[in-house]
Amino acid sequence: MNETKADANAAEIQIPALGKLKNLVSQLEDVIKSTKDAANDCKADIPTFEKLSTELNQCEKGCKSIVQILNLLDVPDDKEKLIKAEAPSLTNGEIAVSSTSSPANMTPPASEAGYDDDLAPMASKLGLTPSRISLQNSGKKRYRRGPKTVFGHKKKRKNLITNYIEKASSDVKVVKEESEEEKENENENEEEFEVEHILDYKRKQGGLVYQVRWRNYNADDDTWEPAENLTGCGDVYRDFLQQKIREKINAFSKGTKITEVPRDPKWVALLHEAFQREIFHPTESDWQEAISKHNSAKPLKLKSMKELHDDMDKALVTTVKIKFDSYVKNVVEQLTFMKCKDRREIQQAELRTWERNINKLCNDPAKLEVENLVDYDLPPKDFRYINASFAGKGVTIPTDPVVGCECTDCISCQKECCPKQAGSHFAYNRYHRLKISLGTAIYECNSLCKCGPDCHNRVVQKGRRTNLCIFKTANSRGWGVKAKENIKKDTFLTEYVGEVITTAEAERRGKIYDARGCTYLFDLDINSGDNNEYVIDAAKVGNVSHFINHSCDPNLVVYNVWVDCLDPELPRLALFAVQDIKKGEELTFDYNSGLPTNQDEISDDVLLTTPVRNGSIDVTDSNYIRTPKSLRGLQTGKTKCSCGAKNCRGTFF
Repeated sequence: MNETKADANAAEIQIPALGKLKNLVSQLEDVIKSTKDAANDCKADIPTFEKLSTELNQCEKGCKSIVQILNLLDVPDDKEKLIKAEAPSLTNGEIAVSSTSSPANMTPPASEAGYDDDLAPMASKLGLTPSRISLQNSGKKRYRRGPKTVFGHKKKRKNLITNYIEKASSDVKVVKEESEEEKENENENEEEFEVEHILDYKRKQGGLVYQVRWRNYNADDDTWEPAENLTGCGDVYRDFLQQKIREKINAFSKGTKITEVPRDPKWVALLHEAFQREIFHPTESDWQEAISKHNSAKPLKLKSMKELHDDMDKALVTTVKIKFDSYVKNVVEQLTFMKCKDRREIQQAELRTWERNINKLCNDPAKLEVENLVDYDLPPKDFRYINASFAGKGVTIPTDPVVGCECTDCISCQKECCPKQAGSHFAYNRYHRLKISLGTAIYECNSLCKCGPDCHNRVVQKGRRTNLCIFKTANSRGWGVKAKENIKKDTFLTEYVGEVITTAEAERRGKIYDARGCTYLFDLDINSGDNNEYVIDAAKVGNVSHFINHSCDPNLVVYNVWVDCLDPELPRLALFAVQDIKKGEELTFDYNSGLPTNQDEISDDVLLTTPVRNGSIDVTDSNYIRTPKSLRGLQTGKTKCSCGAKNCRGTFF
């Protein structure tokens, strides 16, 4: 009997403990599941969710393992029956309370028994203390009669993680909506202050603070602010640094105390920018020197930006004038060369593009190059390249010849060829170079002639066959043209082309060109002298001849040439070499032709005759016939000539 009673007592202790443990594990599983659900709702807004999810999964697996272990520890049914048999009977309305003789550890504390503060009023009515309240499924098993009351249900407890996740889950949907509204409210409520000037600086607690003058506030409201408070005012800070650098330079000049320039680690880039703005003011000579170094055989070696910034920092901290000047000179030289290189790369790209474009438009067999080694000028934007002159308003240029030769070999039947029919002389030798004197009219074979394209009397109409280069001159004469190969005397170079306009229109345009100090008007006055009807204007349209400069001692001369258009008033203007020209030599012709002033008195029958050649051309010899009067439009005696020739007249006209 005693053994049975002992077993019953042991079972009475074991069964409630196992029940309580199972109940707590079940509650833990519910908490983990609720936590996972809440975390899933706010997954997108919790960057560390993956880690949290992993931990919760491990907890869930642990709970399942505990449940399996507890199932193996279940108390046999016979022991549970034994406890029921030994239990005392209770009258209606009674609640069993543990005996005072029962062990103290048999009654769980309030926190374990599920006691909460909101149950205290009911407990006091029953005359029970919190530590002795017995709830369903807690501590010892208790029995009672009658319906269950609210007091008999255990309140589910929550841990901190559950509270946080549930709150985050309920708030996450409205966070985005509230954030924009909160920002608007903050912007409305927050008063912004604008920095007008930074007046000074000082060191404070190992850092720099700045004296700030606020816009629309007086000096009494100045404050000292750290760099992190001066957001959005980089320009103001750079101006402050530039002023400090200027004070240091002035102190070096006057020999006074050197002003220290602040170096805030947060604004080092602005410090370097301010230094460049204060010291870097290159002159035209600086740019020219940089270009010379860039084009030299041994160009200046460029430093890296880090090395350049190091030199700037050294200049800012030194208190020795000689060192400061040396650093500044080096930085200026490097910056000039660096920017020169950048500008040159852009310029060269545009020059190459223009060169390709004009070579696509040009019908001449020879190549045309473009070069600028003296400055940063680009080709004229308002110039259009053409291959032949065209008629302007009020002008008609005939293109159908009325007569042609019957020659099959013009070089061997010169007495029957086109020049002889026109009363002139055969102009070319077997090398396609001139054999006539200056002023002789040239009549080439035309489209009605029986001779083929290889005829020796077809030179100008075949175009330029000599490689030339449009280049920028170094003596302030603008763009010019130079030879890219050696050129023999009497060789055809190019034709002067443009828009053929009337004399009246030329007078109107001439006034505009006078105001600009330039002209591209070329009189076609072969027969009429000053009463010529037509003028070629190559100001905005033309070919390579547009860029050929004037010289009082030229190496090119102009000849009148007729091909398909046989109108005496509308010759083509061809430029021939008057002497041997070396590769790289500039091509020039006299804008005022240099013929005698009384040339208008020469009779028309002399115009088509050829004087005896004496081996050289004397452009002042009165025996030579009239050539085109060349460019017009510039005011006589007022346009300075910069050709640099020994016999320079000083002016164009």
